[in-house]
Amino acid sequence: MVALPWLALLILWAALLPPAARAQTPPQASVTLDAYTVAPGQPLTVNGANFLPGVIEIRLNSAVLGYAETGTGSFSRTFDVPATAAAGLGTLTACYRSACGVPGHPQNVSTPLRVLPRLSDVPAVHLRRALNFLSLLRNSTPEWAGVFFDDIAYPYFRPDIAAPAYYEFAVRSATGAPAGSIVVSTGEHDYPLAHWKPEGAPLATGLLTAANGRGLTFYKLDALTYGAETPDGQQLIRAEGAENPLLKIVGLEGVDLNTLRGTFEWTPGPDPANPSPGTLVQTGLTNTPAGLSLTEWASWPELKAGFAANYAAILEVRRQHAREDWETVRNWEQWGIPLLPGDSFTALAAGPVTCDLTGPAAGLARVEAVGAGCRVTLLTPPAAITPFEAVLATPGGQIERVRFLAAASIGHQVYLPLLASSQGRATGRAATSAQPQSPDAPSGITVYSWHFWYADGGFPAQRLYRQIPAYTWPNTNGCWSGCGATAWAMLFGWADERAAAGNPRWVNKWGVYRQNGGVNTPNAVAPVVVDGGVNNMQMEIRSYIGGFCLFSAGPTWPWNMGGAYLYPQKRAYALMAVMGGHNFINNEWQHIADAIEFRKTPGIILTGSLASAHYPLAYGLARAWVRECGWDLFKGYHCVTKWAYPSFQINPGWGPNSPSLGSWTPASTSYWGTVLGCYWSLWQGWVCP
Repeated sequence: MVALPWLALLILWAALLPPAARAQTPPQASVTLDAYTVAPGQPLTVNGANFLPGVIEIRLNSAVLGYAETGTGSFSRTFDVPATAAAGLGTLTACYRSACGVPGHPQNVSTPLRVLPRLSDVPAVHLRRALNFLSLLRNSTPEWAGVFFDDIAYPYFRPDIAAPAYYEFAVRSATGAPAGSIVVSTGEHDYPLAHWKPEGAPLATGLLTAANGRGLTFYKLDALTYGAETPDGQQLIRAEGAENPLLKIVGLEGVDLNTLRGTFEWTPGPDPANPSPGTLVQTGLTNTPAGLSLTEWASWPELKAGFAANYAAILEVRRQHAREDWETVRNWEQWGIPLLPGDSFTALAAGPVTCDLTGPAAGLARVEAVGAGCRVTLLTPPAAITPFEAVLATPGGQIERVRFLAAASIGHQVYLPLLASSQGRATGRAATSAQPQSPDAPSGITVYSWHFWYADGGFPAQRLYRQIPAYTWPNTNGCWSGCGATAWAMLFGWADERAAAGNPRWVNKWGVYRQNGGVNTPNAVAPVVVDGGVNNMQMEIRSYIGGFCLFSAGPTWPWNMGGAYLYPQKRAYALMAVMGGHNFINNEWQHIADAIEFRKTPGIILTGSLASAHYPLAYGLARAWVRECGWDLFKGYHCVTKWAYPSFQINPGWGPNSPSLGSWTPASTSYWGTVLGCYWSLWQGWVCP
């Protein structure tokens, strides 16, 4: 009987407990984040639900961020990610105090998140390559005068590569404003300088915005296909160009890539006022090979699992195309950056550094601190090609050594390290017959700088079109109108605008675009952005190039793109030749480079080949003028000056607000298409200069 009062008290105490505390099994809690990709020092909001009332502990990996109190079972609390947080994929855990550290406990829950690396966390070899590219570009890109890298990098993965396949470095102006970005490859699977844009926020920012905070891992699948994977690994969210689904190639293993080649050229009839069939010359492949087709991947996980096997042939072709650019990169890393007397190169750094020189040729050069970097200038010619190093030291004591070579001239020379005594005295002599520049060096070109060529009118002359959604008049199909038709419409629209602007090559070709996109309607100037007439033009071109529906996409096979000649063929005074070709082994970039450099005309390229194939318009050409020194079996150790890293500035056909508009990609394409302004000569026939 004495125990009864105690029993009554226990029953009363139990009755007063919250229902969740009386339950035999605690409720399953959950935790979500406002952002799954974070930077050190950045605020992070943690949201919890279905927790027991009390104190909730929040951990990032093994470190305790802080605590949240909940009386209702839910909470929202903002913490600062520690400045020392380890870069990479991590775990955010929220747990009821008594459940912390208990695996599988419903009140101990976690979610993945990714901490972005600081520049000091990026492998030094990748950061150095990016800094060297920035140094080259700063010399000759006015909008990048005085720019520097933000102290955060964005890693991008590719399904067939375990470690990051690329890093994007955000560029900031001298005032700290966003000023574009540079994307570099971490290996020879792609071009070393894979993408860059001279203005705006980095591409990763657009991906995070599109993912509404749910982006965990960045992916780059080809030249223009970027995405952010969701924390559950089930979806890839893209910021733009999402009308182009990720395509699976069927039957490519049974096709010889050497057979996927061909050309076409169409010239109009002699009477500008009367459209006629003109002359069409075609070579090579004109129909889709038997067994080759496209389909859509069933899911993002399926694409990741099949990426390497399905795209193997195309990935290998891209690797081969990138080889020459990598030879220049490797040459600088192995031998050093060559300097002739009077040459300078700025070895940029991630922050303030002190500068010094060391090595056999250190006394022949000068080094000076310039912002975040060291400018090295060779003052005195060496007796032979002689190495030295710039030593960059941070206030925290970190040391980086950047290799240089002192050279006397371009051509065959003795390389000092192989012919030096143990005291470092040279025992050979440099050749004296070399020329100061290679024969193709343009006059006035400065070494270690970037140089640019543009189609007539530059960016202001570009037509900024985009595809027509499904079932949007005049597109009566259940898919987008297709990027092939958009690319041709932008190219024809450019020619029409140049005719209206009085360009001598195009001034008499005023019939390319007519009112409402018609055939015999009055003359008009092709609008800058899409309207009803432009949409009519796109759908007409689509019918000529064999655009077809593949789920939501409207792809066009490269060997059918030449059908676009039928558009100017039907229009009086549209006096132009239409030409192009495709080749899935050789890189066809030179055709477009010549069109831009010598005829000031843009051209259509193909990015992504057959995978997530896209046809943008290239209207700018850039190349860097650089030096290399190294060993040649026939010449011995020698130096050359050469063009390197050719790139195209693109109009992707994603409208006037595309983040990729005006960005630069490697000059790599398996398709090319362009136009020529022509005139008829009684003595020469058609002349298309």
